[in-house]
Amino acid sequence: MPRYCPLRTLKESLIPDVIEHDNWIIKLKALKFYALCCLVDKTIVPTGIQIFTALIYSYSRGEKFEKEILQLCLYAVSDLLTLYGTTIGESSENGVNLSEGTDEDHLQVFAESSITEIVEALLAIINNQKNENSVKEWAYLALCKLVSNRIIKCASLISLLILKWCKPEADPNLVNIIGHTLQKIARISEYSRSLQEASMLTLDTLLNDTAGHPADQMIKEDVIKFLVALCKTSPKHMEIQAALGTDLCLMIRDCDDTKTQTLLSKLLLMVDIPQDAPFLEHIMELCDEIKDNVTSKQVRVNISKFVTLLHRKYEKMILNVGADEMPVSDEQSDDEVEAMEDED
Repeated sequence: MPRYCPLRTLKESLIPDVIEHDNWIIKLKALKFYALCCLVDKTIVPTGIQIFTALIYSYSRGEKFEKEILQLCLYAVSDLLTLYGTTIGESSENGVNLSEGTDEDHLQVFAESSITEIVEALLAIINNQKNENSVKEWAYLALCKLVSNRIIKCASLISLLILKWCKPEADPNLVNIIGHTLQKIARISEYSRSLQEASMLTLDTLLNDTAGHPADQMIKEDVIKFLVALCKTSPKHMEIQAALGTDLCLMIRDCDDTKTQTLLSKLLLMVDIPQDAPFLEHIMELCDEIKDNVTSKQVRVNISKFVTLLHRKYEKMILNVGADEMPVSDEQSDDEVEAMEDED
């Protein structure tokens, strides 16, 4: 006799009818019971996800029903994907079993329900101005769970979470969860590329935001400082810092707005450039181009300070001595910066 036979009989003969009940409270309880069934019977997980995502899709398209049902569906889908992953494997002897790999025998859990479609539905719920804040926050929480458990590695979604985290009007509990999520993924090597891309996307959004949030310049600077500090916790932080340094130099060089140049140059001073001779030479060449083109005193001073740091790294690497053993070189570099300030 198959395992979970009474459970399967119940879910096949009773629950489908109850889920369609007119009374939303009865429908909610049926959905809760089906979610619990998925926890103990792996074979019904694909069907369960289909049921829950169908309701999420309906809500995202504007169909309104009790938000408690939506909340359950959001939590159920994110929990099931976290628990079971996005694929299941076939076994002729034992039915359907979970597997963490991606062998040829694997079947997609989803038919019509793909990760992309789920994400699009969550974003539609978040971006719908008619939805209540609580509903939007449930969608954010579902995204956090999918991101932190390696179901989603999309840079644009990570950027979305960062921007939500920095909003002062956001729910404190949600802010804490997002912060924990960001700290968690920053320490995972496979997220390093996504984290670097998300940082630049967030930076672009902040720089282009002249009327919306965050409107205060100090808030922008705090968020940017957080981004740099977050990237430094990555196992591949030197690769991320190198990419950020290059991107920032190019942005400063190609930017015409003095305020933006000043902000970016301050951020550049926080970046820890790796000790690689060809790369250091490339960055210093970009800095020379910047100094030839910018007119702002503060930007020129910041770039000069950054070049000083690069020279110290370069000399330390070439001579293989500590920075403390090179007082003459340091003093000369500092004098050059002071002379730049006096000249401007």
